[in-house]
Amino acid sequence: MKHFYGDQVVLEYHDIGAPEAYERFQSWLERVPEGFLEYPLVFINGEFKLAGNAEYYEILVLVQDFIDAQPFAS
Repeated sequence: MKHFYGDQVVLEYHDIGAPEAYERFQSWLERVPEGFLEYPLVFINGEFKLAGNAEYYEILVLVQDFIDAQPFAS
């Protein structure tokens, strides 16, 4: 994604099975609709987007949609 977006996007992977990561992202996990808590989970800017699949091109489209929806900086 760095190829397409440079420093506009930061990708992170967190193993929620690790107690410290689970604790750190507990509030994010609470945003996942009931019945969708299937790993991996994909969040963009803290907003839940996908569960159970982290296919690169699908995420690429979600990231582009997020960037397109942002107001231009003055």
